[in-house]
Amino acid sequence: MNQPTHWNILVPNGAGKEQLIKDILNNKLLPELAGQKTELYAASAIARYIREEELHDLYVVTNERGQPLKSMSSGERKKALLRHILQQKPDVLILDNPLDSLDVAGRTALIEQISQLATDTAIVNIVSRKRDFLALDSSHLIYQNKTLKAYPGESNEPTKRWFAQDLPAPISEPPTSANPLIDLRQVSVSYSERPILQDITWQIAPGAFWQLKGPNGAGKTTLLTMITGDNHKGYGQDLTLFGYKKGSGESVWDIKKNIGYYTSTMTHDFWRHQSIEYMVISGYFDSVGLYQRPSELQLRRTKEWLELIGLEKQREKPFVSLPVGWRRLVLIVRAMVKHPPLLILDEPTSDLDDENTALITELINKIANESNTAILYVSHQDEPGLQPEHVFELIPTPEGSAGKIL
Repeated sequence: MNQPTHWNILVPNGAGKEQLIKDILNNKLLPELAGQKTELYAASAIARYIREEELHDLYVVTNERGQPLKSMSSGERKKALLRHILQQKPDVLILDNPLDSLDVAGRTALIEQISQLATDTAIVNIVSRKRDFLALDSSHLIYQNKTLKAYPGESNEPTKRWFAQDLPAPISEPPTSANPLIDLRQVSVSYSERPILQDITWQIAPGAFWQLKGPNGAGKTTLLTMITGDNHKGYGQDLTLFGYKKGSGESVWDIKKNIGYYTSTMTHDFWRHQSIEYMVISGYFDSVGLYQRPSELQLRRTKEWLELIGLEKQREKPFVSLPVGWRRLVLIVRAMVKHPPLLILDEPTSDLDDENTALITELINKIANESNTAILYVSHQDEPGLQPEHVFELIPTPEGSAGKIL
């Protein structure tokens, strides 16, 4: 029996990954795969199955417990999809950024699973970052200008620097002088008798740069909702947010006004054709869009932020017309324009290629070095070039995840 052929394909952001996948499935590219049973392992496939759940109560993909995709974490969804695909016994498996959003253990387990599958299944591994090439006996290609060609290897050019100007100054005093900003003491959370967090003690001081890490399902999202004040489980616990003891009569706004928030899913939430400038200005009003007249100072600071990231001359262009990496850059600036006491960045480099990841990383480091804003960077794994001062890791145990300062 002949060994199957494998491919690692690097696709920079904006090169047309969806079109590449479509052309492979339609035999316009890699024609040697024509006529073979092909399955797609991708976030788009997960989204399609979730729509079937929502619209038709059709649960095609579940885990071993019969749990639907919609109620799973991102990592659990990927495991369930792969389980479903393997049951179909495909001849060809197309992987779309398979290692993204997985913790270290999850990446290792998936790589091992794919390596075993590769003995009798052709693997097409489509990735945004070179580090996600699989160690298979494969052809290394790059997709550019709607064509596949041999991957030339990594560039030896010096690292590009994007942001030469100083960070724009705040327009007002911060809404709190609390120190620490966040103070959790032996906080525990359970759902339906299932322990999630166990005795979490953690303080975040003004201006500190923290990374929050931990495996899929360790409770990072639950911990974030405790910090943002969104979780009702915070009542009755020793939890102080921006000087307010949880349950002492504080309003939602008393907490929210201290936080700038970015998550990668926000890139898809802002779909209206508002300008780049309007998107940044709306950060002063915590609105989706712009419904109030900005002050002259707000307009001036917005201009400085756009000059910093090199988009001032494009300020009137629709935000949605920007490449994905630059949309994320604008949304991080939007979260930062008021210099909030705490900036939460939840998986900001997810699905980005190497150049855009370096772009985002440089801006985050600059904010950390030139402002008094504390940063909470949330990720499953370390990002080369990022410079957090402290790391808080969630370590799963049968009694719920414990916290450890590294």
